[in-house]
Amino acid sequence: MKKQIATPIQDGHTYGAFSDRDEAIWAASTEQFVDEGHRVFHDAQAIGGTVGISCDMCHPDASNTHPETYPKYQVQLGRVALLRDMINWCIENPARGRPLADGDPRMRAMEAYIYAKRKGVKLEYGRSRPAQRPRPGTASRVRWKSHRGSHSGRVAWTT
Repeated sequence: MKKQIATPIQDGHTYGAFSDRDEAIWAASTEQFVDEGHRVFHDAQAIGGTVGISCDMCHPDASNTHPETYPKYQVQLGRVALLRDMINWCIENPARGRPLADGDPRMRAMEAYIYAKRKGVKLEYGRSRPAQRPRPGTASRVRWKSHRGSHSGRVAWTT
């Protein structure tokens, strides 16, 4: 009787083997998508606002957006919200524009940009309380850096 050697059904790849070229294409596509989100986030006309307010005026470099905390109860909406719900709240209220559909390329690109800016931050969905500001003498001041690396002049606290 011959000994049969088991042939693996998969070699660790769910959908097949991917080449370095495939991964380079995907990385470039993702970066292009994030760059488009950066453009929309910083352009009052692109978000459809009517009073000249872009997202970055309140959230430089997507600061204080905390996408890692969604879904969570959002007081402004009176319900559990996703990040896109709050993006639309900001478009409708401070920017005085019309909400974007969930599938709108601008909405998707802005979400990608916001998530990219928080890369590496631990997911904590449902967290609604903001992080505590450090006590005087326990923190240092730093300048915000923009997406392109220049300083915006705004100050943040770090510990």
